[in-house]
Amino acid sequence: MTDAPNPDQPGWLAGQRVLVIGAGGRLGRRISQRLITGGAIVTGVVHRSRPLPGLPAVFAHNAVDPGAMAPLLTQTDWVICAAPAEIAAALAPHLPQGVKLLAVGSLRRLLVDDAGGIAARAAEAAVMAAGGVILHPAQLWGDGDDSIAQVLRRCQSWPAWLPMPVPGGDRFAQPLHSDDAAQCFLAAMARWPLPVAALDLAGPRPLRRWRLVQMCQRSLGRWLPPLPVPTGPVLWAMRRWPRLPWPATAAEVSRLGADQVADIKPMVQILGVTPRAFDPELVRQLVDAPAPR
Repeated sequence: MTDAPNPDQPGWLAGQRVLVIGAGGRLGRRISQRLITGGAIVTGVVHRSRPLPGLPAVFAHNAVDPGAMAPLLTQTDWVICAAPAEIAAALAPHLPQGVKLLAVGSLRRLLVDDAGGIAARAAEAAVMAAGGVILHPAQLWGDGDDSIAQVLRRCQSWPAWLPMPVPGGDRFAQPLHSDDAAQCFLAAMARWPLPVAALDLAGPRPLRRWRLVQMCQRSLGRWLPPLPVPTGPVLWAMRRWPRLPWPATAAEVSRLGADQVADIKPMVQILGVTPRAFDPELVRQLVDAPAPR
């Protein structure tokens, strides 16, 4: 590990061909930008036909079809799947020999038995069987348009005099900055082959969800503490009155009923990435920033 390339050094990936599936997403964009800085020859695969600044992009209507993806898979050294886990599960068994695979999963795979957790488990099995590595990130923040930014927007619109209910507020989350998640992918490439085939990625320490909401509120100058509530009654109310304008889906509320935490020692020791602490002030600045044109 001591002689691994430095993923922060320009040109360290010179000449390497990298196919980034999901290059138009929040995490995929960050990974692609770092790959380009590293000198890699990057091709992005997107599910919407739109240009990506500085990146050749291929529009793939059906990225889960190995036959349709075969021309791309045979002309690359690396495949990084930053798209939904179902795509990694579908493509992993069909990778040409010698092509290295890195995929994004979800920390929910062992914590929540929903569609996302099931898909992440299937992707993990397929990626590991293909000799690849899958990284399972926790809830991401730091983009201005992620789920935690949405929490802050709800805090902004919530009446300051009324305690804000937090479904699953006594459960723990361990949010990870999007830049740290992207850096983990580059670090995995630099240290390839890794001693493990799956790694959990998370922030430095768990926070109860009500505490996370409180930190967002205080960044807005609001001091009335939020109100943790169990997810069960909330789900019952959503079923009883489905026409009400609930700010989240039943699936999202159900996920809040489980802790989403991880031991980050393997992440730090194997990848050399030390995650930054959650900063609600930075989230507020991103939310308040004008949208890019």
